[in-house]
Amino acid sequence: MRRTPGLLFTILAIVSLLAYLPVFDNGFRRDDYAFLEQMVEYGGSWHVFAPVYRFAFFRPGAIALFQAQYAVFGLHSSPYLIVNYLLHVGVAVAGWRVLRRMQIGEWAAALGAGLFLVGFGHYGKTVMWASSCGSVVAMLLCVFAVDLASRPLKGFRAKAALVATVIIAPSFHEIGLLAGILAFFRSRQAAPETRWWSAICAFVSLVGWGATWIALSQLYPPYGAAATAIPRVVVRLARYLSLFLLPVERSATATDGLRRISGIVGWLGLPLGVIVAISLGLIAKQWKSTRFLVLWIVFGLLPFTLVGLPGDRLQLRYTYMASLPWCAVVAFLLVRLPLRRLAIALTTAIVVYSVGIHIFIAQYYDRSTENWLNRALHSELEELQKRVSEREGR
Repeated sequence: MRRTPGLLFTILAIVSLLAYLPVFDNGFRRDDYAFLEQMVEYGGSWHVFAPVYRFAFFRPGAIALFQAQYAVFGLHSSPYLIVNYLLHVGVAVAGWRVLRRMQIGEWAAALGAGLFLVGFGHYGKTVMWASSCGSVVAMLLCVFAVDLASRPLKGFRAKAALVATVIIAPSFHEIGLLAGILAFFRSRQAAPETRWWSAICAFVSLVGWGATWIALSQLYPPYGAAATAIPRVVVRLARYLSLFLLPVERSATATDGLRRISGIVGWLGLPLGVIVAISLGLIAKQWKSTRFLVLWIVFGLLPFTLVGLPGDRLQLRYTYMASLPWCAVVAFLLVRLPLRRLAIALTTAIVVYSVGIHIFIAQYYDRSTENWLNRALHSELEELQKRVSEREGR
């Protein structure tokens, strides 16, 4: 059999599928119930521009998508998770196409996209939440925007596609605002017309989203409850960079055992993150083809470093946007190793490590569906169903 980059990506795709298969049996948990309660109470009439219950998010695209899923799947969790995984595969395939245009090499592009598909850097956590479908779609649209900005915009259809992608992406998740920003920076190596269109799209997206947020905050008070920035951006960025290699987050709902592990290992996060940051800077300085990827990593984490969670917690699922370029940089270095056996051994170790962490998280999530918080949320949903049924039966 001839060894090709496509074969490498296919092998990693099979490994990814085998790792994700047990996840499809997991139930709903925590944030999922916020969406489900809205679906049960308001059904198809729920206004997509209203804030999600308990959250101050403006995500009409994500809400509309979840509405469509709820209309088809109801309260069966498996189809939601399968859709998430299929979208994740779509991000990996589209990412492979983008990476091939970045002059990092065919093998590095295939390996980078494959490592992202397996879960290196994000470890599959985003895909394991039924309600995270919107953020995966936003990531997919960001990749599409980068792809469009990588080449000349010939004809009306190409320009319309870029405009639509950049404008729509933030409606699924705030991280979608990066679609225009990344497209603009990527277009700096393209034709002047592409740069102008990318700049205009980015400006319209940022200004339009901000204006919409301000306007809706007058109609829906939760939109005015956005968290304020904490002046620890550099420290938080370093800690998020460390999650790529040491995925130990601070969580409010972790068990006592996990809290102890987090306390013991967590102190390594800051120095490890500083090492990763310095390494990325040196890589970008040495190899011009990696500079946009390093910029993408920083921008992918920046929103979550600017706005801190209560208690200054970290969330592993917030590394999803930055994981594709992270995997591409790692793949670029692996492919350049002079010893092929060493490269193969390190790649195998990364895959095994990523799958192992993924399986641990999946099993933890599966067990957490039976904890007191999840049982309470499920009971609230059942009570809400009864009340809605009685109201509709009158």
